Amino acid sequence: MFRSSRWLLPAAASVAASIAVALLGAAPAAIASKPPPKPVALTMTSCRSLGGTWTRNSSTCTISATTSLTTGLSIPSGTTLLIAPPTTFTVAGSVTLMNAGTISNQGHVEIAGTVANSSTITNATGALFVVQATGTLTNSSGGTIANNGSLESTGTWTNASGGVIDNNVGALGVYTGGTFTNDGSVDSHSGFDNGGTLTNDAGATFTNRAGGILLDFSTGTTTNRGTIDSFGTVTNDNGATIDNYGPLTAEASSVVGNFGTVTNESHGTLTNAGAFSNPGTLTNSGTISSSGGSISNAGGTITNNAGAMITNVALLRNNQTGTLTNNGALTNNSGGTLQNDPGATISNAGTLTNNTGGALNSAGEIDNSGTLGNSGTLNNGNPASLINNTGTVTNGGSLTNNGTFSSTLAAGAFVINTGTFDNFGTVSNAGSCSTLNGFVCGFTNRGTVTNESGANLSNSTYLETENTFSNSGSVTETSGGFLLNQYSNALAYPGHFTNDGTITVGFGASFSGSSVNVITNDSGATITVNSGGNFGGVANFFNSGTISNNGGFLDISAAGDVVNNTGGIITNSGSFELDGTLDNSNTVTIKAGGTLTITHAANFHGTVNNETGASIDNSGAVDNSGDVENSGTITDECGASFTTESVGTYNGNAVADGCPGGQSQIDCQDQGGAFALLGTSGQLWSCTHWFYNSQAALDALQADCNTDIHAAGFTMGTFGPVTSNITQGTTYCTETG
Repeated sequence: MFRSSRWLLPAAASVAASIAVALLGAAPAAIASKPPPKPVALTMTSCRSLGGTWTRNSSTCTISATTSLTTGLSIPSGTTLLIAPPTTFTVAGSVTLMNAGTISNQGHVEIAGTVANSSTITNATGALFVVQATGTLTNSSGGTIANNGSLESTGTWTNASGGVIDNNVGALGVYTGGTFTNDGSVDSHSGFDNGGTLTNDAGATFTNRAGGILLDFSTGTTTNRGTIDSFGTVTNDNGATIDNYGPLTAEASSVVGNFGTVTNESHGTLTNAGAFSNPGTLTNSGTISSSGGSISNAGGTITNNAGAMITNVALLRNNQTGTLTNNGALTNNSGGTLQNDPGATISNAGTLTNNTGGALNSAGEIDNSGTLGNSGTLNNGNPASLINNTGTVTNGGSLTNNGTFSSTLAAGAFVINTGTFDNFGTVSNAGSCSTLNGFVCGFTNRGTVTNESGANLSNSTYLETENTFSNSGSVTETSGGFLLNQYSNALAYPGHFTNDGTITVGFGASFSGSSVNVITNDSGATITVNSGGNFGGVANFFNSGTISNNGGFLDISAAGDVVNNTGGIITNSGSFELDGTLDNSNTVTIKAGGTLTITHAANFHGTVNNETGASIDNSGAVDNSGDVENSGTITDECGASFTTESVGTYNGNAVADGCPGGQSQIDCQDQGGAFALLGTSGQLWSCTHWFYNSQAALDALQADCNTDIHAAGFTMGTFGPVTSNITQGTTYCTETG
């Protein structure tokens, strides 16, 4: 039954043979036609037949001599098989060792057959556990393999759902021809080498702890459909592949080096907060997110496929000779830097977006045939750098060109600047943009363009500037060139201006219409005036969309007329000066901090006609020295003021009080609460879901309650309940007499 390197005395051999017969029974002649016998349970008797030493009080069988297991053996719960150093214990081919107890290896285990573990296997420091090419190691649900030595496999190794593999201070290795399939949990604090096939199935977890090393040899293939989380080092060698369908995360302490091929499949997520270096090939069809640390394309290739997404808030660096190709969405968010080094190339046929607070720094080449959108900082950094554009570039931030910005435009392609475009190099604007019906492409400036001393701007197609254009260098208009200057966003000639999209008037910019102009803002369209911007003039403004003044200046001159049609919305958080007329048929909102000044002069005054069904909601300050005719609703919210000066007139419905609770309502709403008046006795008012996050908040509302109790003619009352989590409940101000 068993082979041992020990020499057995004849009597001992006879005893062993009789034990084998007693355990297994006599072998019938037709044994080959019957199933194999059940595994023998490890007991004192079978232990001795193995040549082992039995320790009764711990039910431990200690193997101290080289032994080959040639028939099935099962280790019951509570029983231990101990392989002492430097003993070699071999499970022969076609033999199964079933463990429901403990296998403790302190020597050397060779598996040519099968080890099925449902309990505990420990591999001690200095011990060697080998799964041969014909061998199988199965860790079932509830099973644990704890490795402090060396566990190597060229065979088949599986970890079932509910199984645990702890690689503590040892080394795990799956080598050429070997397979490891994980459906449970792997926790690795040291080396895990893969030169075979490693599969992390859906629902499984593989954690590479700090100090751990996950190494894919050149022959290794790793497929992840579960979760891989690395705090340590991951290296994918040249020739190796990682195929990811699930979450794969490199934490802040992690170092990742890809010298082979990494493919992030559709629905796969690769999240990096560590140091990720790519001299190899990285292909993304899912989502790659750089939440910290860096991704360095160190002479490698990164391809973002159509429908895929790469987002960056850290450092994404395309090193010298690196190639970054985007056919999907590549987004550089606030705090992120997308850096393109000399000799490197970014090719964009998808959408490349550099958001506010982000930086796109290029000293190499950017080829854009898709959409490049910038609301942060874009630097085309040195005289040799190139932006080659045949698509659409939108800049709402800061774009600085020290190299060459070359656009060759076709129908539908535009360069649109609403921020700052500062040129120290060469800008070339070319294409076929003129047709019998007007212009179908071109360069449009709604911000600031500065062409510095020594710089060159060459234009052979449509170039329109509606704000500020400063030239200290050379501007050349060649055949087909058309430069339309609508200074300070004013209209170039009398006519009609219709907006069905979005107009933004930024800091230092203005949009002014003359008296002969009709400016129409259609339903669904938006005009936004930001801080420092100016919108107005003496034109006739017809609004069926939205006009939003976010801290800027609305200036309607004496001959100007604003008609806010049904469906039209005007919101103002800046300054609104009305020397002309506002005819309101829908909604006007004056936000907190906003002002509406209705003026009066010797030969003109401002007028507001608020029609039936219309509303003006005031949370700021209205100063009326002109005329207000109110057939609708005008409401003063908490903290607002509406003053009609002695030279002004007010007729119609009175201004409604939108703050009946006075200071109590103001303080409640300041703390995020919902205020309700309840009565003149008993419960006077309530404040619901307020933020009890400071003693000052409690003191203010308590003082308001005391004031209101006395104002109601009472002397005593309560304010409560007040709990540590008041956002879940209501507090009442109640008089008690």
